[in-house]
This record gives sequence, C-alpha cells and structure tokens, in this order.
Amino acid sequence: MKTKDKTSLMLNDASNSWDCDCDCDCHALPTLQSKLSSTYLELTPACNSRCVGCSNVFITDKPTRNMEIAQAPLPIDAWRTILSKLSPHVERVSITGGEPTLYKYFPQFMDLLNEFGLRFTLFTNARWVKPQETVTALAQTDHLNGLLISMHGADAATHEAFTLIKGSYQETIKNIKLATSADIPVTMSCIITRHSYDQVEAVYQLSQSLGVRSVVFNRYVGTLTDEPAPDSAQLKQALIDVERLRVAGERVKLSVTVPQCFHPTSTTGCGAGESFYTIDPWGNVKPCNHTPMILGNLRHDSLEQIQASEQLTYWRNLVPAGCHSCSAQTICGGGCRAEAMLNQAQSDTLIQDPYLPEHNTEFLILPEYLHPLATHQFSQDDFLPNIDCQTRQVLSEQLNGAVSLKALGQQHGQRPVEQLLTEAVTAVAGH
Repeated sequence: MKTKDKTSLMLNDASNSWDCDCDCDCHALPTLQSKLSSTYLELTPACNSRCVGCSNVFITDKPTRNMEIAQAPLPIDAWRTILSKLSPHVERVSITGGEPTLYKYFPQFMDLLNEFGLRFTLFTNARWVKPQETVTALAQTDHLNGLLISMHGADAATHEAFTLIKGSYQETIKNIKLATSADIPVTMSCIITRHSYDQVEAVYQLSQSLGVRSVVFNRYVGTLTDEPAPDSAQLKQALIDVERLRVAGERVKLSVTVPQCFHPTSTTGCGAGESFYTIDPWGNVKPCNHTPMILGNLRHDSLEQIQASEQLTYWRNLVPAGCHSCSAQTICGGGCRAEAMLNQAQSDTLIQDPYLPEHNTEFLILPEYLHPLATHQFSQDDFLPNIDCQTRQVLSEQLNGAVSLKALGQQHGQRPVEQLLTEAVTAVAGH
C-alpha cells in the first residue's frame, strides 16, 4: 500500500517509532554497509547503584562500577578526539555509564555535544548528587532528546532487588517527578528479571502516574546462572504482557532481540556492530554494551579501520548455522550474539527449532492477536502494483478488525501481507 497523506489503515497495534533509545538499539536487520544511526558512549564505570545485572562497561568487571577503578576514565580532550571521528557519521548518541552524571567532566561533555551538534539521550538511574541542579541544566540543554531512566520494578522490593541499594526506589521516583515537571521527556527502562516478570502492567501504570511518556522493557542479557535471570516461562509471560499492552495502544516497547522461534514478538534484529557501536570509558569500541568484545580504540584508530577490522567481520558472521535456513532469520537475525558469547554458547540460548520451509511453516512477523482495520475506502492506487487482484479484493473487504494478520497470511501468503504492513505502519507512524 502506498503511503499517503492520510492513513488508509489502522492496526490494533501501537507504533513503537517514538524518538527514544533503548538499552539495545533494535532495528530491522541492516546490511553490512549500513550507515551508523547512533552510538553509545559510556562516560564512566562509576555508579552509585550496584545493579547485579548491569550490562554496561564490562559484564565481568564488577569492581569498576563500584568506583574501585584502577584506571581513570578518559579526560575531556580525549572525548573531543573521539567525537570528532564519530560526528561526521552519526546525528545522535546515547550517554551512559555507570552513572554518566558521575563523570568528573560531565558539564563539559554536555558542552562538547552541543559543539559537535549531536543530539543525545541520557541513560541514568536518576540518583543524582544534586537533583535540582542536574534537572535545571538538562532542561536548558538544546540537544537533549530525553532521559532513559532505570526502573526495574513497580515497588521498592522489586527495584532494589536489582539495584541492591536500599532507598533507591523512592529516590528515583522523586527525581523522575522532578524531571517530568520540568517538561523533560522521560522514558522508563525496565529489565525483565525473575523479580519483575509479572509486574509489566504495574510498571506501566507506575510510569503513567509519574508523567513518563513510554516504557521500554528489556530482555535480561547475562549468564543463565545470574541471580536476576528469569527462566523461560517467566520471560515468555513478560513478553506476552508487554505485547498485549503494545497492541492495546499503550506506549511500551520491547528491547533486546528475542529469537522468534522462542516466542513471536515485535522485536527485530539487533544492529550491534552495524548501525551502532558502544564506546567504553577508555575509548575502546565494542559492538554493543552487552559484550566485552573489543574492535579497536577510537583514541588511536579511525572509524574506517574499526569498520574494516577482522574482529568486526567475525562478530557480523556470528549467525547460528541452523538459523540460515529459517524463514524468520531476516527478522531476528538469529537472536542476541552477546548473550551467546556471555554464556559461551554457539547461539542465543533461547533459540529453539527453526521455521523451516519443508515443515510448510510460513513465519509471520506479527502474532495472531493483531487484527488490521481499514478506516477508508480503497482505490486501486492504494495498492502496490505487484499485489494481485485477489489479494486486493480480500484486503479491501476483510480489513474489518475481525480477521487476524496471521489468518490473512496463511490464506494469501506472507509476502503480500508484509508489503501491506510495511507501507501501512509507515503511514501510521507519520501521523
């Protein structure tokens, strides 16, 4: 369907295209020559929380997050060098840590981003040393997209089971209110753990009471034996609950790719090492913030050298052998490569049996509980020319909210339905 000025189709689904960043930047799978869309900058390993599932800096390097660091983070001049190499290739960055506001030169770094014309999202636990000063400074920053604030449960017990800091829940709540009252856009980030898996609805309701614009629910990435890691049943329940909210039109999103053979969701492939990189507090470049794999160092290497490195080629080729023949491979890309690496596994540990053509299984991107609903009469010009007449007629007559996308795909083939959805979702997102 051609994108028009008016929306010709509505889905019983909410577009997740709002301008917020996620703990893991998920996209439709890019090509190997994809242009960078963003970069994650870890300013410091220091943090005033002790999150047992922290993915930033190095997953096995716990002491650095407790400020017991052997080597200080980069000085501001070194970040100037790094940003000079990145700025021609990206328009926005995500600032993270540790807790980035604890970086010694944080105000100067904000000035540096403005100097390079880079828009940014600040990833923070909102446990600021000087809350009012921090909020005032952020509200006056021209290039701020918004805040991504960690909130890992709907109550103090659940949140603090992750942060390990008593009182951190109320402190974060107080400062979220401070930020939203200053009209700073806030997205809450909740990692799905064995403590929080059944609180999806409650976390979303909490966000609404705080004036938060949206919630990103993140799959936990770590080793299978980590204390906060949910089991398969718990994770699946959380995924179902998030998708139900999303389909109902609530502003929620799933982050960190999930293999579609584990459970069909709205997550797509991960752009790590393709459309984004992570730069650690010492200038090392990693594919993403979940993996300790180092591709080079932007203090000394050019971005072009890193993009041509053997390490990056190795990373990009980490697609499990069984996924190449799966009809869902172009959607999830074989799952999370960092999760597989952390667990010393050959593939994402959630991967199950692939969707194989010989099983006569056509994989559908969207679950069967999504139903398309037409809001205008169609004309022939509304359809792409390679959608046949029979499909045109069906789409004209049956897009009434009663027929599921899965049923349409099974009857008429996945490709025409995918084409329809691609154009229709683009049109909806533009309004």
